[in-house]
Amino acid sequence: GRPAAPTPGAAARGRGDRPAAGKSVGTDLVVRQFATGQQRTFADVVSFRTTAEDRWLLLTRTGKRAGLSAVPLAGGDEITLLAGDATISAPVTDPHYRVLAFTSDAVDKAAAAARKKPVEAAASLPVGASTPRRRKKPEEPKIYHDIYLWEFSAAAAQRIVSRTTPGIPAGHHIEPGNLAFSRDGGVLSFEVRQPPQPESPPILPSERVVLDIWHWNDGLIQPQQARNRARDDRRTCVLHRKGGSLVVLGDEAAPTARLLARDGSTALVSSGKRYEKMISYDGRYADYSIVDTRTGVRTRLLTKSRTGVQSSPTGRYLMHFGSDNQWCVIDVQTGKHRCLTDKLGVPFHDELEDRPQPARAYGLAGWTVGERHVLVYDRYDIWKIDVASGAAECLTDGVGRARQVVLRISRFDLEGDDHLLDPDRRLYVPDRLLLSAHDDRTKASGYWLDSSVESVKPTELVMRDKTFGGLSRAAQSSRLLFTVSAFDQFPDLWVANLEFHGMRKLTDACPIQREVRWGHAELVSWLNGDGQRLQGILVKPEGFDPQRKYPMLVHFYERNADRVHRYVAPTAGTSPNAAYYVSNGYLWFVPDIVYTVGYPGESAEKCVISGVQHLIGQGFVDRKAIGISGHSWGGYQTAHLVTRTNLFAAAESGAPVSNMFSAYGGIRYQSGMSRQFQYERTQSRIGGTPWQYPQRFWQNSPVMYADRVNTPVLILHNDGDGAVPWTNGIEMFMALRRLDKEAYLFNYNGEPHGLRKDANKRDWSRRMAEFFDHHLRGKSAPRWMTEGVPYSEREREKLQFARSRIAAEAARSATGGGGHK
Repeated sequence: GRPAAPTPGAAARGRGDRPAAGKSVGTDLVVRQFATGQQRTFADVVSFRTTAEDRWLLLTRTGKRAGLSAVPLAGGDEITLLAGDATISAPVTDPHYRVLAFTSDAVDKAAAAARKKPVEAAASLPVGASTPRRRKKPEEPKIYHDIYLWEFSAAAAQRIVSRTTPGIPAGHHIEPGNLAFSRDGGVLSFEVRQPPQPESPPILPSERVVLDIWHWNDGLIQPQQARNRARDDRRTCVLHRKGGSLVVLGDEAAPTARLLARDGSTALVSSGKRYEKMISYDGRYADYSIVDTRTGVRTRLLTKSRTGVQSSPTGRYLMHFGSDNQWCVIDVQTGKHRCLTDKLGVPFHDELEDRPQPARAYGLAGWTVGERHVLVYDRYDIWKIDVASGAAECLTDGVGRARQVVLRISRFDLEGDDHLLDPDRRLYVPDRLLLSAHDDRTKASGYWLDSSVESVKPTELVMRDKTFGGLSRAAQSSRLLFTVSAFDQFPDLWVANLEFHGMRKLTDACPIQREVRWGHAELVSWLNGDGQRLQGILVKPEGFDPQRKYPMLVHFYERNADRVHRYVAPTAGTSPNAAYYVSNGYLWFVPDIVYTVGYPGESAEKCVISGVQHLIGQGFVDRKAIGISGHSWGGYQTAHLVTRTNLFAAAESGAPVSNMFSAYGGIRYQSGMSRQFQYERTQSRIGGTPWQYPQRFWQNSPVMYADRVNTPVLILHNDGDGAVPWTNGIEMFMALRRLDKEAYLFNYNGEPHGLRKDANKRDWSRRMAEFFDHHLRGKSAPRWMTEGVPYSEREREKLQFARSRIAAEAARSATGGGGHK
């Protein structure tokens, strides 16, 4: 049996004294052989991983055996690959598991430790002065990484590249990590970087000018340049292990390269330098070239591609999805291009794309052995295409499209990135291929089998109104392991044979759920304002009575109906939690939204309002107790909707764009990018600039219609938001405040677009519940709603609020209240 290396518990401390601040604390690692029960313990382990098909265990350790070591899991002594207190990058192996490479700063760190001794400096003191002599603080030595190589079972690793190795550009050093072998293991790629040069001579702080100069013709704007600086300073290099030659492949225009050919003789480089300005308002484009890794000579293959390329396993072919929405194959050896899908009569691009940009492809499934054929997905089916002749056949016989079932190859047992559909490397029931399946109409999921016999069509193995996931198979086994879940069914582990016969549940991982009122999700359908058929999710409380009137919370983003059978854990977060609200007696509705370019707000109106009215017509919704909620794009749509309808009794709008004019000119500070592209080409769906379509920007800006709002609005917008300018939340709040409309703005200081800190998630989740419970269920309003919280009392109020939350939760648990049965 295969051994298990469990992650040590928090209480399993390493032996010896506590390390100095900043150093990792090692723990005991226990490796147990399931078949025999034998176990071994390794002390002071900081991190571990298995490699070479789980034949070796790699350990990074502190203490007496500090360094990197390898343990043969089949039995044998531990081998020290590199000893000493050093930083070691994540090791990588060649595909055949013959050698292992990693980076480490062991040499420079050891030398620095030996040199690090304070130097006494005589101070100039008056005669008779008793001031003690000062110690001059030594200059911190620079620590650099080297590359090491270990041949499996060798006595130790060998240093093969350092910053002084011939071929490394002057002034550059090796970047930790980012190592990769060619498929035959003969070539190793890595990255070097030139650090910022120190000022010469140094400038006094009082004389230093801190300034950014923005130029209209810069490729990237200043914030994006700052974010990308470390990446752009890198250069890809390759080391040919046979002969030891080292070649720099990257340059300023194309800093990085990816090994392509199996023997590492060629690499793929892309350069978007001359299209950088377009990133702000259009999209990313790049030129693609092949580079000879021995000479550095480049050959251009593709110009101004928006979608990039995908290589075949040997690097002989590149697949490219063009602006004409067709797949093209490029023969790297000849440079010839061939369109493969233009005569097949079905679209290979996203048929549901409703943003003003080129639609994406559904993707590639892989390659056949020998790379004679490439397998391509359309919306439902799988196509096998001869790359030389273009001859094509639909492997799934069009059954997917005929039944509106999305069929995809299950790839769980493939290793590496070869994407070869080899009978020895994919899951077969004799002469058949396992396919995952998703029904577009019912949202059921499961698995089908596809026969290699042309006259036999794919057959259904299992389809249920559930979500299947985590599919895996033990080596040399005919048993499958997977999860099955639904909104009200925890994703426990199940087992079955290769044809899904004898399905049996193995675990009961969440028994406490039986003690809690949960709910059941179902798919609903209606027509929107334009007569389009839409779908959505309606979750009803446990014990639902159609004769009662229930409060309802409406939450949305874009299209989410495919998630109707997903399990939802009751957790605190940035948005309201469906499990919590349903357990506490709410209906939960998630309508799909389809868009017309130029009119995103109006599109949301037509879809959301029609869906709500459809449910009101069923007779079980309290039309005076309907709330609405959304975050980010959903937050924008929420803000828009309350300016157009009085249907909702309360609204929570998270990180909303309220003013499309100011947001268009804003920055996504997390990436440093301009926000213009979102309005012209992507999610905001305006389709152009404010100078082309001023009315579109005005009509889709909620702040311009704030005087129409009659719904209480709760806004979350954090000052650390790196996606949507938090000033847009302020604009909406200040407009409502000026108009004497009920509104609240929450800013969790320093938090980003979505809440990260657990305490903040719990705080915000409870306040949302208080807000909706007051407006939709008539409960008393909390003090923060009735009186506000003065700045001087905010810390005290948060502490009191947290204490009251803990007390309330304890009381509910003791009495069986809240969501308990």
